[in-house]
Amino acid sequence: MKAELDHNYLIENLSYDPQTGLFTWLKNNGTRARKGNIAGSNGPKGYAQIKVGKSIYRAHRLAWFYMTKQWPTDQVDHINRIRNDNRWCNLRDVNQVQNSRNSKQRLSKSGIEGIRITNNKFTVAIGSNDSDRIYLGTYNTLEIAKAVYQEAKLDLLSNGNRKASDYVVGMML
Repeated sequence: MKAELDHNYLIENLSYDPQTGLFTWLKNNGTRARKGNIAGSNGPKGYAQIKVGKSIYRAHRLAWFYMTKQWPTDQVDHINRIRNDNRWCNLRDVNQVQNSRNSKQRLSKSGIEGIRITNNKFTVAIGSNDSDRIYLGTYNTLEIAKAVYQEAKLDLLSNGNRKASDYVVGMML
């Protein structure tokens, strides 16, 4: 487990620019950590990471800590889904369910997120925070099916507490 990083140590050694999302070194701290240089590198999953002291931290978590003086309560989501875009306006503290809702979804055989084609009709379903698939109905046209899915997706993103029981077929309560 990582030792808890002190906020004062962080701001004495690194500067964070919320407009660009980049950290720069304020001191020389080793061969690569030279004053004025951009800190960190891209990690194996595409997230920017920075070694501070003896521990490696993901830059988006450091940005949250830098700006709020508190570690995120759960996960830091990149709103635009770009893992190394650590601009402050692109970060939000979310739980795992909210974070996964903002991830790229696998497309069904129809090629459209949340819509499956069965017998020339369009069946719509979406995930919820209780891990259920919410069946939203079967529609005659793709346009209606897309509209139903988009409305439900926006509702789930803005209303993270929804459960499958809050919905009935083809309609939200």
